[in-house]
Amino acid sequence: QSDDHNFAEQLCHKLALHSSPEVRGNAVLGFGHLARRNGSLNMDAAVPLLRMALEDGDPYVRSQAKSAIDDIQHFLRVDLGLL
Repeated sequence: QSDDHNFAEQLCHKLALHSSPEVRGNAVLGFGHLARRNGSLNMDAAVPLLRMALEDGDPYVRSQAKSAIDDIQHFLRVDLGLL
């Protein structure tokens, strides 16, 4: 399962930079799902992408980033200081 988690995180990282706002939004939301399902997340890699997503030109991406941050903060019991 650890390999699956790492693969999923790496895929979210890659797709968070995709040209399509739908793909970017879904990718950043994936960080929240990973935090919920696995109880962990590589914060050093995810936080900069979440920060970028909060400033994205597309409202869908920004909305998904906020949802992901809420999930991460809730399930990992951390304050990312992003909202």
